[in-house]
Amino acid sequence: MLHTRAILKNTLKTFYSIAFLISLYDCLSITCLHAEDSTPVEAALPSAHIDSTPATQEQDEEDLDDPDDEQEQQKIIKNIFIEGTSAVLENAVRIKIPYKIGERFTAGKTAQLIKNVASLGYFTAIDVQAQDISATEINLYIIVKEDKQKLSEVKYEGSKVLKTDEIEKQLKVSALKTITQEEAEVYGEKIKRMLAEKSYHNATVVTELQPAENNTVTALYTITEGPKAAIKQICFEGNRSFPTKKLKSLLLTQEDWLLSFLNKAGTYIPDMVEQDKQVLEHFYQSNGFLTARVADVRTITDPVTQFITITFVIEEGDLYTLKCIAAPGNDMLTENQLLSIVPLRPGQLYSRELIRQALENLRVAWGQFGYIYADVSPAIQPNFEDKTVDVTFYSDLGSQMYANRINIIGNSKTRDYVIRRNIAVNEGELITTEQLDFSKAQVESLGFFDPRDGVNWKITKVDENSVDLDLMLKEVKTGKLFGQIGYGGGADPKSPTTSLRVGAGIGDRNFLGTGIVYNLNVSFSRQDRNATFSVFQPWIFDRPLGIGFDVLHRNTIYDDVKALQKPPVEQLTGGNIRLTFAPESLRRTTFSLVAGFDRIRFNTTRNEVRSQNIMSQQQEDIEEFLYNRRFQSGNLNSIGASIIRDLRNNPIAANRGYIVDFASKIGIPYKSEFGFAKADIDATWMTPLIGEYDLTFLLHGHAGYVKQLQGKVVPYRELYNVGGQSSVRGFTFGQISPQLNGDSIGGSKAFWVNAELIFPITKDQTVRGVLFYDGGAGWDTPLTATARAADLPIVNNRFNYRHAIGFGIRLTYPVPLKIDWGFKLDRNKRRNETAYEVDFTMSQEF
Repeated sequence: MLHTRAILKNTLKTFYSIAFLISLYDCLSITCLHAEDSTPVEAALPSAHIDSTPATQEQDEEDLDDPDDEQEQQKIIKNIFIEGTSAVLENAVRIKIPYKIGERFTAGKTAQLIKNVASLGYFTAIDVQAQDISATEINLYIIVKEDKQKLSEVKYEGSKVLKTDEIEKQLKVSALKTITQEEAEVYGEKIKRMLAEKSYHNATVVTELQPAENNTVTALYTITEGPKAAIKQICFEGNRSFPTKKLKSLLLTQEDWLLSFLNKAGTYIPDMVEQDKQVLEHFYQSNGFLTARVADVRTITDPVTQFITITFVIEEGDLYTLKCIAAPGNDMLTENQLLSIVPLRPGQLYSRELIRQALENLRVAWGQFGYIYADVSPAIQPNFEDKTVDVTFYSDLGSQMYANRINIIGNSKTRDYVIRRNIAVNEGELITTEQLDFSKAQVESLGFFDPRDGVNWKITKVDENSVDLDLMLKEVKTGKLFGQIGYGGGADPKSPTTSLRVGAGIGDRNFLGTGIVYNLNVSFSRQDRNATFSVFQPWIFDRPLGIGFDVLHRNTIYDDVKALQKPPVEQLTGGNIRLTFAPESLRRTTFSLVAGFDRIRFNTTRNEVRSQNIMSQQQEDIEEFLYNRRFQSGNLNSIGASIIRDLRNNPIAANRGYIVDFASKIGIPYKSEFGFAKADIDATWMTPLIGEYDLTFLLHGHAGYVKQLQGKVVPYRELYNVGGQSSVRGFTFGQISPQLNGDSIGGSKAFWVNAELIFPITKDQTVRGVLFYDGGAGWDTPLTATARAADLPIVNNRFNYRHAIGFGIRLTYPVPLKIDWGFKLDRNKRRNETAYEVDFTMSQEF
């Protein structure tokens, strides 16, 4: 009996050994077959086939009770042979093999072997074979197939639209080490798609692999662009309720026009047309047409001219009005409270957009109580007989959510603590939508992240009552090294020496990711030699207390002053230190205290007026006295305070919100030639009018007043010289402030406003246009009693509102450029005023 059982056991062992080898052979053959059929090889190794080998082996091992049976299956590798290599040295393949001579063969490593060798990128097929040479030993053969050819160069010929750099940036063909004809043709198809995006829909790309030196090939792409297609006409059928012009204004797709090169109008992109179809349906369904749809979009291309006509076929249907609006509530929010935030009322036209807004408002409302996963769904019940609609908003609140972990992701430069101190929610606390929105706005206001989509919350549910919060960030460049050139704003715009300005600077508003701001700027013109350096740390002692300082040196030639025999030359050296406090209870409001010292020196202590025959000696003396007070040397000690409230959505690229700055300054008259009190208020408000960035309205205003103290002098720089790019465009520096003999002598009071419409010229916002209206005045220059009695010929010394309109261009790429043309609305021809002024500033960051 024992002998029979031993024979049966040996028979079973032999059977399982044969079955295992057959299974291994089938596995390797299947893997090899897939490698031959696919390119590249990495994609040709399905995990199901790789995993099946070790799984089969494990199952066989479980079936054998004797552990010695596993050792019988795993034979010793005596030799490893590599066949088929030519372009790659045999050792390059050998180091990728996870087997070693002398170790036992394990089928589970074959999948890794194929993956490793395939990663070299040279082979389209890899075969692993085992040859028995004895009962305990095998030879292992790795056989590779080289259909791929070594790539030495890539050439693109025939295209005027696509530059080589543009193709390579997107496709990166030159980065390939090897290539097959099939792969090359795939890239050819991608080039055709790139041409189609530029409206060359009939382009052809011929792909060749030409033999080159050292057994390599050159990939040659011969491109024939063909005629450029352009959308010449967009039509609508069935639009009884809205004119064609209105519908066209909604579309992303635009007709070709004279300046299409600026915004790519006329380009046919099928995906964009599909989006336009949805836009039209949304528009109709938001204006009462519940069942409206775009039934068809017909695209016809003229075979000769390649002009494209697109026709949207619209089925409007009937108008529907709202009849009954309901929103069941609970103990936290009653139905009346919920309906008060729903922008729908009985009798209104049905609106899909207002329903969307209602859903968002209700989710936010429940989110204030911690129900951030509240599911609000509308039940829309149309009555097709009387053409009315009942809408009920049902809220499934779920559970209140608490913060488990708060993670900061994407801040490669900005340090975590700089961000976390702006987050209003803490780990373990109840989460509300108000906290999340406030935190998002606070982090955006830092100006370190992309203003479009650089700050977003990602919420991951951990369990029924807690979530992980990931703050997803996309940083932008905060440091700058730049050169700058500007023109305009001088009293004599025809003189390049008085109007041309050049400068350079370096700075960072997030130094080393700590939130510290520093700037070093220098600028030069014939009048000015300026250098400034500033540093500001907004948080100290882990509190919103800030400290900073500024130092400056200026050398200014006032050669716009024509009445003096020698133009005044000012040398100013000074600095200040400031302390700030931003209390958390007052959202984004900063209080500042500033103490400063300025040393002001002019090249002469007495300014002589050019003699004029019509001027009496007494008048000449008074004028000289006035000029001497304007350009007075001395030391200025000052203190100041300011309050700034900044609720813009982004400090760098804002398009929504406002900023108000109230500042005061006192020049201390004690033991000084100067003494004054000054107050300024500056406010800017902006809001999108169309879309988020399609049209933005900006309104800015400034008012200021300065008063002498103890009869002391007010420094010329502290007076208001209104006119120029920084105040009222269309006028030169100080042109609408008090003037004597054509020279701006500054006013003690000033006011100006600026209104702008800002719109993109290109889709990527790199070119924007500006239409503006500027107006303002400066008046009441400080005079002594003697000067007032002399009745000097001072113009603009009373309030005289002047204004201008104009347009401008803002470029951010390839070179930042700002140009404004301002046209006077009340030109004074008797004073020989020009009809317009041009100001431009150009800078290049490195």
